[in-house]
Amino acid sequence: MYKDCNIKTGVCFGGCAEGWKPPLCNEECDNGTFGTNCSNYCGHCHQGQSCDVETGACPNGCDSGYKGIHCNESCAHSFYGPNCRLRCSNTCINRTCDAEKGSCDMVQNEIGHTNSKASDIIGESREILFAVLTALVVVFV
Repeated sequence: MYKDCNIKTGVCFGGCAEGWKPPLCNEECDNGTFGTNCSNYCGHCHQGQSCDVETGACPNGCDSGYKGIHCNESCAHSFYGPNCRLRCSNTCINRTCDAEKGSCDMVQNEIGHTNSKASDIIGESREILFAVLTALVVVFV
C-alpha cells in the first residue's frame, strides 16, 4: 500500500503506510518489524514467528512468559506459560513461579520450612529420615 510519492524518485511523502518499508514503500516490513515505516519491533511471538506487518499481532499467540496482542507483556503474578494461561502450583509460596517454565521460586515442605528449590526439600527430607533411622537403631541396639 502506497502513500503519495515523488514522481521522479518514487520516495513516498510522509513515510509509508503500515506494513511497508521506506523509502519507496514497495516492500513489506522485514520479519520482526511492523507498523508505519516498519518502525516497531514484534514482541515474543510463539516459537519466534513473525508478527503481522501491519498490526504487530502475533498470529499464533505468545512464547512462554508473555501475553497481550503484541506479546510484550510479562505474565502477572501466579501465571506462566504460553499466553500466561497456566496457573502456578498452590505448593509454591504465594503461588509465585517462573513465568516461562512454571517452576516454583519458593516452595513449602511438609514440615513447614521454606526452601528455595524442590531439590532442597528432597535433601532435607533425606536428612530427617536418616536421623530418625539412626535414632531407631540406637534405641533397639
